[in-house]
Amino acid sequence: MNRFRHLFHGNASIILCCCLILSVINGSTSEASESAASNQKIDTVILQLKWFHQFQFAGYYAALHKGFFKEEGVDVIIKAGGPKVKVDEEVSSGRANFGVLASELIPKKAQGQRLVLLAVILQHSTRAIIVRADSGIKSPTDLINRRTMINRNEDTEFLAMFLAEGIPPGRLDIIPKDTTAITQFLHGQIDAFNGSIGNQPFLFQSKGIPVTTIRPISYGIDFYGDSLFTSEEELNKHPERVDAFRRATIRGWQYAFEHSGEVIDLIIDHYNPEKNRAELQFEAEAMRKLVLPELVDIGHVNPHRIERIAQIYAERNIISPNYSLEGFLYDPSPVSNTRLIHRLVAGFLIFMAVALFAGAVLIVFNKRLKKLVALRTSELSASNKSLLNEIETRKKAEKTILENEKKFRRLLESTTTIPWEMDLKTCRFTYIGQQAENILGYPLDSWIGFDEWATRVHPEDREEAVQFCRHETTLGKDHDFVYRAIHADGSIKWIHDVVSVVRNDDGPVKLVGFMHDVTEKERAEHEKKELEAKLQQAQKMESIGTLAGGIAHDFNNILAAILGYADMAKDEIPRWNPAHDMLNQVLTAGDRAKNLVKHILAFSRKSEQRISPIRIGSIIEEDVKLMRAMIPTTIDIDLKIPSDIGTVQGDSTQIHQVLMNLCTNAAHAMDEHGGTLTVELENVTQPGEGIPIVENTGAGEFVKLSVSDTGPGIASDKLERIFEPYYTTKEVGKGSGMGLAVVHGIMHSHGGMVNVESKIGVGTIFHVYFPCSQREESEEKKENHTTLPVGTERILLVDDEPMLTEIGKKFLTGLGYRVLAVTSSSEALNIFKEDPGKFDLVITDQTMPVLSGTELAKELLKIRGNLPIILCTGYSSKVDKVKAESIGIREFAMKPLAKKEIAALIRKTLEAS
Repeated sequence: MNRFRHLFHGNASIILCCCLILSVINGSTSEASESAASNQKIDTVILQLKWFHQFQFAGYYAALHKGFFKEEGVDVIIKAGGPKVKVDEEVSSGRANFGVLASELIPKKAQGQRLVLLAVILQHSTRAIIVRADSGIKSPTDLINRRTMINRNEDTEFLAMFLAEGIPPGRLDIIPKDTTAITQFLHGQIDAFNGSIGNQPFLFQSKGIPVTTIRPISYGIDFYGDSLFTSEEELNKHPERVDAFRRATIRGWQYAFEHSGEVIDLIIDHYNPEKNRAELQFEAEAMRKLVLPELVDIGHVNPHRIERIAQIYAERNIISPNYSLEGFLYDPSPVSNTRLIHRLVAGFLIFMAVALFAGAVLIVFNKRLKKLVALRTSELSASNKSLLNEIETRKKAEKTILENEKKFRRLLESTTTIPWEMDLKTCRFTYIGQQAENILGYPLDSWIGFDEWATRVHPEDREEAVQFCRHETTLGKDHDFVYRAIHADGSIKWIHDVVSVVRNDDGPVKLVGFMHDVTEKERAEHEKKELEAKLQQAQKMESIGTLAGGIAHDFNNILAAILGYADMAKDEIPRWNPAHDMLNQVLTAGDRAKNLVKHILAFSRKSEQRISPIRIGSIIEEDVKLMRAMIPTTIDIDLKIPSDIGTVQGDSTQIHQVLMNLCTNAAHAMDEHGGTLTVELENVTQPGEGIPIVENTGAGEFVKLSVSDTGPGIASDKLERIFEPYYTTKEVGKGSGMGLAVVHGIMHSHGGMVNVESKIGVGTIFHVYFPCSQREESEEKKENHTTLPVGTERILLVDDEPMLTEIGKKFLTGLGYRVLAVTSSSEALNIFKEDPGKFDLVITDQTMPVLSGTELAKELLKIRGNLPIILCTGYSSKVDKVKAESIGIREFAMKPLAKKEIAALIRKTLEAS
């Protein structure tokens, strides 16, 4: 260092002279540059917008009014657009120097217009299809046969979306969009129209009309939005002006998002927009989500996306498959302007001066430097040894790092999840684990970036997943979410994505995450929910059964009183009196009510099956008459019952249940438009094929019950499942899915079978086959006793209903019996204890306070073991015929009992004892 100091002092005069020369040269160059700058001409250019003034063009307003354009040497006139303005023609013709359009620039370039894309402002398109929230339209498929108004200049984006969803244009009712679109939409004349997410949702929200949007990006069609462009002629003639305009524009957009409130005031004060402040604020928020200034550099153009958009246009035959986009993408790096030339000239002069100075100095320094070189060589040799040692140390460290990296990769590749990493500046994957191919089926090289991931998310989950991920990333928050992914083979996988955001001083720079396959877990959760739903349904059915039993008990007691008094009143009235026939009608109605209770108990599984020979024709005819009141008058009922229908083996209440379920289903199928319900019986011999044979059933004689409707029919894929428990094609609240399962079970228990045929648009018909009985209906059912058996025995009658004890006492006394009737079971027990031999028979109700019928019977039988007892009940879940007999009770009867039934039962019990 001392040697250099000495060298410098020894040649100070030479150095001083050189410095003076350089200072003169530099001063002259600076003056020349300043003079050129002061004389620089401010160019006036025209920017043509595509629509009226609004926040969608905020960056250009900010660049103009904050002086960014003038700082770059241009003065700008901003011209508003509109529906009749053709921006590309304005720029191509030279009437405007710059313009704003979206992805439609690509086909215009491919078709021969000499246009240059300078900068993309909106990374995603504003275009969406607007629909009412209550219209039921949620996806492109729902737009089939719906009146949809779309601007022909913008339909490529939507057409690509429809084709991506497998919807050919012929299935869509598309009308060219005009200025009446919003009016027609408000009046319900169209179902949907294309608009902008920047303002349309706010417009309808302010009118109190909730709307939703269908965006192409949610279905894998991701076009660019507004972009700045110019003509090739403008770029060739004024390259420095083009670059200056582009730089000022990007500064303007950055300023607009940093000071959105100020820019909104600027738009209102200078441009008289059609929108109010609230609308502009809504639009500003919407534009931020489309520009993504926090994630993507404003103006950034992805050549891969441009090429993909062009391919979509080519696939739709908008442009030739052999299209060329040469010269379309602007490269801002090779800029030539006057100031640059000035700098190059000045630099050259300085370089020459430095060269002269260096030559003079080198001549003087040459000798002394030789000595210094020798000295430095010695020093460098020592440093070199130290450097070699450091290099060796670093190599060892690098080897350790590589080994650790291999271990880390092996660890990642051994997991059953998909590790991944994404660069936020390019939105491209920088790493994705090989598990992606195993779990989702797509080759590793197909996982390019964010867009590819989004297209593999299920369409119903896509928009929510994409928006959530972008929102959380913008906030710099780690996040996780669950969505459905589409496997390469078309199957569905459930994915739990856990994402970490990596930040630096400028904000988020990359994402690191793991995709977990949780399909089995989700399937287990789904099955658990289904089982819970079935359990709830079973509990509900059990509750209905309990309720039905309680109703049956009380109702049977009421019916017993009605039928008893009506029967006794009929005996007191001569046949010629009209009241006699009226009471017959009362008794007939009472019998129907009694049967109805039986049906309720059968439905709730509270009565046992009683198979016997039955004339099914009369049962079907009676049931159809009862159902007429339940079926809407818009549905006609056609009943076809031949006179020669045979006798079947069955339970009348369960046959009623079969008919009720089939007719109810048929009526529901015709609810909306009406139709004809046909019920038909016929005798058939089961053929060898064509009719399914259930287990333990062979060919033979059958009565076929057919129930058909003229409804919409059932699709073939659903027809296979209709007999499954809890499966239903009806809306929520219109069926439990158990009706046909019950029908199938009843027919199987009857040794019969059920078959169904259906045709879409024609209707459905169910065929039910009952085995014919080899015996006629029992004589016991046919005979009609005119004389009731009588007796003189002593009877203790016990029932907590005073009305029933009164009726019973009168009736039994009329038959000759000596009757003591009490309404308290404890009183009856006390009376019996006083004289156990006083009574020949006890008739008791089951459901009573203090002591039930069975409890009373036990106490009585303790006193007198051979006492004949008849137990009657309207309904009880605690006792049946078998349990009553096990206690020692002789007979068990269900209320209400007809006179002939109770009279016969009393004689049977007394004579048996």
